[in-house]
Amino acid sequence: MKTRIVFFAVLLFICIPAINALAQEVKYIGFEPGDGKVFIYYEMLSCDEGTEYNVSVKLKRKNIPTFELIPSTASGDIGTVKCTPGTKTIVWLTTPSEEASLDGDDFYFEPNIKEIPRGGIAWYYYVAAAIVGGGAYFLLANGGDDGGTPAATPFPAPPGRP
Repeated sequence: MKTRIVFFAVLLFICIPAINALAQEVKYIGFEPGDGKVFIYYEMLSCDEGTEYNVSVKLKRKNIPTFELIPSTASGDIGTVKCTPGTKTIVWLTTPSEEASLDGDDFYFEPNIKEIPRGGIAWYYYVAAAIVGGGAYFLLANGGDDGGTPAATPFPAPPGRP
């Protein structure tokens, strides 16, 4: 029983970093307000070149954690974007009502990037299947007889033939 607990604990510690490795990394560079426009700059890190991603952005405030504003009219490297090296730019055309809510200097943008799944089975499904298969084999191979003495039968041995 202890070997099963140790096996699943080790399996858990192996799987958690693998799940985090699948997340897309983004480097937020900054923004520049202009005449009715805001230019937002970011860079995609550790992505496969040519892979498509869904990019969105939220405006947040440091002093008011519940404040979130999603740009209504944005263009540039937003929506479906192919991963290429270099800095990406989003142009947000602000409306007068949006400009009125932008009073202060504690704003920042939070880019959100998610990979658009392609057809076929991703490699991590194969890894997960191998882990589950290995765990099932381990449980079935070690789950049977514990090697102790067999239980005594209540019946005596049959008599020999004459």
